[in-house]
Formats: sequence, C-alpha cells, structure tokens
Amino acid sequence: MHRSLINDYRNQGGVKRENCEFIAIEVAVSLLEEGKTPSIVSITKNGNGATGQLKPVIYQGRIVWGCHFVACCGGQAYDPMLGIPVPLDKYSQIAFGENIPLRTEFSQEDFSEWQRAGIEFLVLMLSNDMIRYYER
Repeated sequence: MHRSLINDYRNQGGVKRENCEFIAIEVAVSLLEEGKTPSIVSITKNGNGATGQLKPVIYQGRIVWGCHFVACCGGQAYDPMLGIPVPLDKYSQIAFGENIPLRTEFSQEDFSEWQRAGIEFLVLMLSNDMIRYYER
C-alpha cells in the first residue's frame, strides 16, 4: 500500500493541524478498500507504569506527544511518519526508540462489524468514537 493521504487536516482558520487519530482512520479505510481488515492501536506512556512522554525518533526531540494512534494490519503498523509499514512488535522501538505496550482501540472485529454498514458510516463511527475517547 502506498498512496497519499487525501485529507488536508487544516482547522477552520486554515492552519495545518495534523491529527494522528484521523490519519489512522484514513489509513485504516484505505486498508479496508484493499480488502484487508485493519485495527487501530494507541501508544501512550501514561497509565502503563512508564513515565515521561512519547518522543518520535524522526523528530529528534523537537516534538513530544502524550499519545499516538496508528492503523495496523497483518502484523504491520502503517504509520505515515515512518514512510513504510513496520512490524507491529517492533513499532514502538522504531518509532519512539523504546519498547512501549500498544493498546487496541478498535479491533479487527470492530472494523468488520462497522464495514457491514458501509465505509461512510465507518468513518463517521470512528470519528465519533475518537471524540468520545478524548472525553473519557
């Protein structure tokens, strides 16, 4: 799978605001369109006993995140910041330079169930669920 993301991710003021949740949804939908069944996982250092924040290796410490979402399928993590799919069991080491547990937010079963209702419904469901995720 190699394709450009279709969304522009600008806020109402025209400022670019990348959003890993919605990028993960877009990648997952692309995987669905290829006939695959993805999942979406999150990675965070909060709540799993670790301290500190996520520092993506490619940004060399210039950017720090509290949480990150990524689409997965077939044992691979599909994160546009890395440019290529990487083995899911090595993802946190490659992306963040350390082994951090991943948490499944939306399973393959969730995607299969939502897909039966159609892709447009799937995107709406995921978007609403991501909003609810942040309201917890």
